[in-house]
Amino acid sequence: KRQVSTQSTGDNKLVFSSENQVQVRDVRNSTNPLFKLEGHSDLVTCCGFDKNLVVSGSLDKTLRLWDIKSGIALHTISVNDHSPRCLQLDATRIVTGSYDAQIRVFDFGVKSSRLISTKKNKKKNECSLS
Repeated sequence: KRQVSTQSTGDNKLVFSSENQVQVRDVRNSTNPLFKLEGHSDLVTCCGFDKNLVVSGSLDKTLRLWDIKSGIALHTISVNDHSPRCLQLDATRIVTGSYDAQIRVFDFGVKSSRLISTKKNKKKNECSLS
């Protein structure tokens, strides 16, 4: 299995992505996942989260939004022209870096989303959004 990332949410949850799924685990018992967030049809390349939401990006050219407390899939954003390589999110936006060296900003809600900006990343082989 290919592990993409392991991150702590600060409230005893661990977000772990591998293969084509993301897992949310309790850090006190990280052996068994609380939730397996399944739905991507290809390798998960990145994930991010806040206290309510997990966002995963995949080579299937989608971003998927999940409720971190229940594991329920909330929304899928089709990013037809690129596969996300890295991402960051805040309360209203998801910023992605992709293999085509583009940085994209998505405005999102639970039921809808839209691309609001695209910018060329000058450091083509890096995936840094800061």
